[in-house]
Amino acid sequence: MKPTAILILLVLSLSTTALADVVIVPSSPTNIDGITIRVQDTFGSEAHVTSDSIMRSGNTFVVHQNIELTCSPIPPPPNAPPPIPFVTSEFNVGLLPPGNYSVQAIITVTGVPVECSNPPFTQTATFTVVQAVPMIDWPGLLLLGSLLALTAAAATITGKQ
Repeated sequence: MKPTAILILLVLSLSTTALADVVIVPSSPTNIDGITIRVQDTFGSEAHVTSDSIMRSGNTFVVHQNIELTCSPIPPPPNAPPPIPFVTSEFNVGLLPPGNYSVQAIITVTGVPVECSNPPFTQTATFTVVQAVPMIDWPGLLLLGSLLALTAAAATITGKQ
């Protein structure tokens, strides 16, 4: 095989390579946190999301993300930064009850030209939602502070006698 052909195949294979990650925000959610599921992909070439969706069944979320990838990057204008080959789909799933959850992201890449297309690949993640620790509101804190001050004053007075 000619060195030029090898170089072209190498460039095409690098431009279609994807790194994907499923991120849960916040990273340690409680049942009073609004939860977001984010699917992040990084490619070796320019790409964008053409469609995305999420479905929930019990404690499992399934994300479908369709991406269009341009195999040969268009050179940026002189002195301009190159395009960032980073695409994201974000889904606000709201409040969830305490429990263990799983996410399966199915990512389909369509290449331009079509020779750059890849078979769909899957990225998974799991996370746990825990019960929030009850917090005391301002009136409760004032009442608690007052009771502590009264207890300390009473102990001081009875200790002097």
